[in-house]
Amino acid sequence: MENVTLDEIAKRAGVNKSTVSKALRHSSDINNDTAEKIRQIAADLGYNPAQRTTQVAGNSMLPVHLAFYQLSPDFTHKEDYTSRMTHLLHKEFSKHGIMLFESYPQQSGDFEKLLASGNVEALLLLGNFKLFDSSVILTFKRFIAAGKPVILLCNYLPSEEGTFFSIRADDFTAGWQATNYCIEKKIEKIAFVRGLAWQA
Repeated sequence: MENVTLDEIAKRAGVNKSTVSKALRHSSDINNDTAEKIRQIAADLGYNPAQRTTQVAGNSMLPVHLAFYQLSPDFTHKEDYTSRMTHLLHKEFSKHGIMLFESYPQQSGDFEKLLASGNVEALLLLGNFKLFDSSVILTFKRFIAAGKPVILLCNYLPSEEGTFFSIRADDFTAGWQATNYCIEKKIEKIAFVRGLAWQA
């Protein structure tokens, strides 16, 4: 269905438009079960956040997309790490007049459509970036050339160092701090657990 509106989602969910807006923004003002139900209905109806104007309660908000590449809404909202991160991003961004939309591109071409929508001022990416093909990288570079940032979360592309912003964990510092903590607590047996062999 094209141009699905918040009113249509509200009618199907049996709630008001304001509640739908809060659910899609991951506001903490509504019950989690209600929010999940609304987001599922929106997905079933084919709701595309890029259709939505960035006018919220009469105030213009900057549209930023959080794209979960080859992940599903079901996973991202039930898996503890991504669920917490998404909630905090929505909360912090809204404080600064930024409307954070969620996107779930499954194929390379989905990025072209998303960025061509004209309703994206910045893109945050979470997913397996090793799966990106060269056409996606070129799409991102065109987006960056237009003055709009592309930020990789929890990963980076070594071949594109300096092209994209990257926010990821500093495992070395974290390991050093954890070891120091154990030593300070006089813990005598400290083990290092590496990932599976294929992850090394």
